[in-house]
Amino acid sequence: MQTHIQGAACLEPFAGSGVLSFEALSRGAATACLIEKDRQLVCMLERQAARLGAEGRMKIHHADAMRWLAGPAASAYDIVFLDPPFAGQLAEKICELLLNKGYLRHNALVYIESEPGVRVEAPGLVQTRQKTAGRVQYQLLTYTT
Repeated sequence: MQTHIQGAACLEPFAGSGVLSFEALSRGAATACLIEKDRQLVCMLERQAARLGAEGRMKIHHADAMRWLAGPAASAYDIVFLDPPFAGQLAEKICELLLNKGYLRHNALVYIESEPGVRVEAPGLVQTRQKTAGRVQYQLLTYTT
């Protein structure tokens, strides 16, 4: 994934701590868009972005990720980091929204963290890697159409 990060536009719905986006920016991503519904986490993300000098390259939205993704895409992304709540079985629904609403650029990467056994199948998304570590499964999908 490192070779894809340089200059990439990244999206992180369910941002939480935003660690994946902060890491991507530190490795050369051009921009990161974070969606988080917890107001306290949004404030923490804004403080962290300011502390690291990332405000110009990072957009932080206080919103419900599923509602935000259901709207029309304002832009398309090269990399999407998905770490939704495991209990919701949301990964496939989110991928459908990413595809149907135009959030993915050609050859975009979708990195998904989920509970083991989740297999995301959506037209145009091809799994290129999968690994399980403890109670977390990691998948990397490539948008091929």
